[in-house]
Amino acid sequence: MFVQDVMQSLPEHVNRGFTLDHFPADFDKAQTLQTLAEVLSIQTENTYKSMIDTDKMLAMQVVNAILNEPGTNADFKLACEQDPNAVIDQVKTYMKENK
Repeated sequence: MFVQDVMQSLPEHVNRGFTLDHFPADFDKAQTLQTLAEVLSIQTENTYKSMIDTDKMLAMQVVNAILNEPGTNADFKLACEQDPNAVIDQVKTYMKENK
């Protein structure tokens, strides 16, 4: 329950500076901060996992544009049909290497 209270009031604490005197005296401050750090770490990891891979999205758009070109090589089209993820990953890698 205490961690939930801290998480709910976190934006307020961040805005005015977060200090140890905000914790009740009967709590082990080091343990409380460790727990809070773990909760924030998990929240950050979950946020990162839910983020969109914009490089992959751009690579998908590039592959789609190439596929819609009238003169696109038949081998490229076949590769896209057989293993689209590999083609997208190759385009993504190429784009990263040639920025």
